Formats: sequence, C-alpha cells, structure tokens
Amino acid sequence: MMYLPRAISVMIASLLLMMFVDNFTVVEPVKSERDTVIYYVPHPDDETISMSVGIMKDIDEGKNVILVVYTGGMSTNVCEMINGKRYSNYWDGLHSPRREGYKELDRTELRQAREREMIDASLMLGVEKNNILFFPKAASEEKLRELMLDFNKRYPHAAHKAMSYNDSHTAHALGGRLLDELFRVGTLRDVTFFISRCDWQKQQDVKDRQLLVASSAQLPRLKKAVAAYFLWKPQIGRFAIGAHSVKNQFFELLHDQQNKLHKPGASVNGK
Repeated sequence: MMYLPRAISVMIASLLLMMFVDNFTVVEPVKSERDTVIYYVPHPDDETISMSVGIMKDIDEGKNVILVVYTGGMSTNVCEMINGKRYSNYWDGLHSPRREGYKELDRTELRQAREREMIDASLMLGVEKNNILFFPKAASEEKLRELMLDFNKRYPHAAHKAMSYNDSHTAHALGGRLLDELFRVGTLRDVTFFISRCDWQKQQDVKDRQLLVASSAQLPRLKKAVAAYFLWKPQIGRFAIGAHSVKNQFFELLHDQQNKLHKPGASVNGK
C-alpha cells in the first residue's frame, strides 16, 4: 500500500504533461528596452509558485521578461531524498538509486537538475530561453547588489521585481531588501515585491497588497509550468526536485491560481 501515493503522484505529473503540452505556443516578447521587466528569483520554482501570474501578465502585455536566478539552490534536503538518505513525502518512502537505475546526485548535479526544471517551466509560462539566466554564486548581499546594478545599467528603463523584503525565507528577503534599498536611494524607479505563498497569512495585513489572478487563457500555461516540476525521469536527468521539495505549494497554486504582491513602503501589521 505504501507505493500507491507514489504512483498517484507520478501519474498526476504525467497526466498534466499529456493534457497541456499539445498545441502550446510560446508567446514572443517585444524587444523594446523600455518594456523590459527583470524578475530576481531566489530559487528555481519560486518563479512558478509565487511569480508566475505576474510573469504571464507581463509577457501577454508584450514586455520582455528576464528571469535572474541568484542562488544555486543546493542547500535543499532534496538531494538526500533523491539519494535515498532521507524519507520523501512526495515519494512516500525512500528512494533506491541502484534499484531505480540512476546514480546518486552530488550538489552540482542537483543544481543542474533544478535549472532544467526551471527552464522548462519558464518556457511554458512564455519566457524566452535566452532570458532565463542563472547566477548561482550571487547569493551574497554584495554580489546580488552588483548584479542588480549591472542589470540596471544594461536596462535603465526596466521594471524590477523580487520577493518581498518581509519574506520569512532569508534568501527570498535578500532580493526584496536590496531592491527596496536601491529604490529608496533613487537608483531604481519601478520596483514590485511578490509575497511567498508560505507568507500569505503572515502578510495578510500588508498595506496596499495587490492580487493577480490567472485568466482562463493563462491556466494551461500555468499547469504546464507546474508539471515541469513533477517530471520523474532520471534517465534524462529529471528528478521532480520541485515536487520533492514543496509539492503542497504547487497543489495550492493549482487550486488558487493567483499571486500576491506589494509596492515599496509596505510593512507587516503596521510595523
């Protein structure tokens, strides 16, 4: 009986892929520099779980969306799950690489597998492949600030978006805090902050909180993006890392297809 949830999980991912892959056309963004929007993404999967509706909205409005991932995403417990060292709720048990026909992953291979998932998911949302950029060593305050300044120099009229500076996750909050800092000193003029699904309750009283809801036309793209994180096929380097890590957040997104965000100056509970 313990294998039934695992079979169901894999079946869900397969069905999502089969149902929504046919007849999909990636939306081509306009190349105007003034219409560029840069999303600073802490980890692969954050762009889908917490930013996807905003990304699709910008693309559908003809904007040139660039995703900048600023961590390697290598600190996750998922590596131990996939290597059979830790119990996986997604798999409902322990993996056995030898029995399942793959070798154990090291941290670099985990990062590369996460990046493959994000590339596929982002393409489903409509982002151009050349606009999905990874900077795995930019997680420090100094390096991320330099990265933001570099993109501002390249795209001086761009809008910049990150996770909220109120976020409970340190890596999430870092991007928002630096974006807010650069806005306050006048370096950046157009900034937006997305609220992590994990923080919806915590930030329910944030001033001027905004809501973005996926349209019926956007839902197939959103579902395909989620499916990319559930693909388990070790033979081609796909390990369903997103599903192993935060499967419930993906299910919540499928149930409630919206993003929440705020502009500069927002505080939690008036603080």
